[in-house]
Amino acid sequence: MRKTFIAMTLLGAFALTGCSLSGGGKSGDQWKLPQDPVSFEEKYDDELDQVSYEYNGRKYSLYGTQGARLTDDTIRECLGYVGNDKNTRIYTLSEDPYENYLMICNVEGFMEQPTFARATDTKNKAVFTPEYIRSLSYEYWGSSGEYREFREARIELICNVENITDIGYTYDINGKDGGTGDTSYAKGGVIDKGELFTFGITEVDIKDKADPDKPFNVNMSFTVTDKDGNSHKVEGTFEHEMMLGSSLNNLEIRNDPNGGYVLFVDK
Repeated sequence: MRKTFIAMTLLGAFALTGCSLSGGGKSGDQWKLPQDPVSFEEKYDDELDQVSYEYNGRKYSLYGTQGARLTDDTIRECLGYVGNDKNTRIYTLSEDPYENYLMICNVEGFMEQPTFARATDTKNKAVFTPEYIRSLSYEYWGSSGEYREFREARIELICNVENITDIGYTYDINGKDGGTGDTSYAKGGVIDKGELFTFGITEVDIKDKADPDKPFNVNMSFTVTDKDGNSHKVEGTFEHEMMLGSSLNNLEIRNDPNGGYVLFVDK
């Protein structure tokens, strides 16, 4: 189903010019218009006293310009074009999973900078902002913040066993599948007994599973691979309520006296 997108800007209120990208060109597939592009009506927003946009039920207001190097990979999707100018296009951003920002860019421009708009429902909040977006200090955004690294909940684990080359993990958030992963030495060597590993669950990982500003339940289980390449389940699971920004360091993988491996949780 096609996304609906209604743009409201003031013609001439600001320059919708080109993008200065490290790749030098804007001919890749990510720059192209979709098969059913939307033409965005231009209108001035009296409430904000500046231009604004509406996308998927959210209003966006001008926020900033390019402040650092960006690449073609910045673009997630082209949504359409502004007015009758099919070269001035609106994009979502790969590094912005919550779609708090939109990029406006003229694909025929060479040295000019793109413009970024921010969702007005993030006013009075701090949101993740990619490094390449620089605030232009509009009055409307004076009470709003930004941060440059995704918040995460950190879980520290001690591998207190010998002859292990890899630790695998699976976790869920609030009962929903969160993902899988593994950790090991770069060259695949045996992990030193007593080695400390840190696992981070970021706000991207909990997207659609939890409110990023509230506690959520984590359930994590582990496997280990021995030096002969055999995989073993670690008995026991880690279950805890956490928040982005919190950390826990009470986990160990130990040898089970009855054989195999067990997850020890220090209460």
